[in-house]
Amino acid sequence: MGLFRRKGRHGPSRQDRFEEPDELFRYLSVHQAARIRALAHQAFAEQGLEVTVCPGYVQTSDGRQFGLSNLAAACHHHPGGERAWPRTVRGHVGRILRAMESAVDPTQLSFDDLREKVFIRLVGTSNLPGLDNFQYHRPIAGDLVELLALDSPESVTLLSDEVVSGQDIADLRLAGVMNLLREPFGRHERVDVSAGSGFCLVAGDSVYTASRLLTMTDVLNRAQQPPEPPAGLLVCAPNRHQLAFHPIVDRGVLPALHELAGFAARNHADGVGPVSPFVYWLQAGQWQQLSFANGERNLRIEIDDRFGAVLQSLPHERHRPGL
Repeated sequence: MGLFRRKGRHGPSRQDRFEEPDELFRYLSVHQAARIRALAHQAFAEQGLEVTVCPGYVQTSDGRQFGLSNLAAACHHHPGGERAWPRTVRGHVGRILRAMESAVDPTQLSFDDLREKVFIRLVGTSNLPGLDNFQYHRPIAGDLVELLALDSPESVTLLSDEVVSGQDIADLRLAGVMNLLREPFGRHERVDVSAGSGFCLVAGDSVYTASRLLTMTDVLNRAQQPPEPPAGLLVCAPNRHQLAFHPIVDRGVLPALHELAGFAARNHADGVGPVSPFVYWLQAGQWQQLSFANGERNLRIEIDDRFGAVLQSLPHERHRPGL
């Protein structure tokens, strides 16, 4: 039996079409993505809502939209495989609708209530419809911005300008930092790249794990790493449950940079709650984007004179205990 099958004169076979990647969720086949969309349509109908199914979201008759990216990623990663998808989809849709019913109107909360529930949140702008309603946002670098989020048991709501208008933003941000630091940290582990080089991965159930990129001094301490070196860190936050970093201390940074770029892109594409597919250089509070999209599926790494000078000043690879 041959390992490869020729396509017929009339195009790909039915099985080939099933196996080719979906145009939007490329970690799923066309058949798998279509099934998840159909299950979502059915789950909303069971809750009394008729929706129109679009490639990346469903829309109700009154114009409300519900994204499908997190649902697609949750199904893709479910250990029970496709047999578990119907229950996974029903549970996801149920949580969305319960969150809508129990949602607190943040404009009706007192300042003290906001302080108790607010978190700083790292967000990728590609995952937002725009920043028009978030003029207070703090730019980080590239596609990353910092926003304020209202935490509740069933949902997380980004605070708009209307909510924070007239409030002390600095005080709210401080409360958001403190609430983030009180969150469960998750687990951390070394990911080997090559002999003597690697990066540290922090992963957790908290939806604010990636936002800890904004509190890296605390992350280094909890991950039992030395303080930030003079040359800084490589960092990335592909999705809300992951962040990764590599201290820049020698030329082992080069294989780590390439590996982190691939790691960020892959885990952004198929992770739940995507944040950013790119790698950044963080040095003494200053951020610089190092990896960029190069076409639909490729990445490029840009090293400018400033970062190049840092690389030239680094010693050759040496053993770094702990990382």
